[in-house]
Amino acid sequence: MSKIGAARSMFYKAKLPIICSICLKDIRFREDLTVDHITPRSRGGTSSFDNLQPAHKRCNQIKGSKMEY
Repeated sequence: MSKIGAARSMFYKAKLPIICSICLKDIRFREDLTVDHITPRSRGGTSSFDNLQPAHKRCNQIKGSKMEY
């Protein structure tokens, strides 16, 4: 399993709601949960656990490869 897959699995197993690290609102449905790279891979970030955070799917899409939201 990849590091992102392991992080996603860890977030899925956590009790809902989980807080989105971008908008700071509850992630109430597992379908809305994604794993965001704090420092995007395109900017030299890695897929290590300390660079991954839970985020809403839409928040992650809007953030894209920006360093801050």
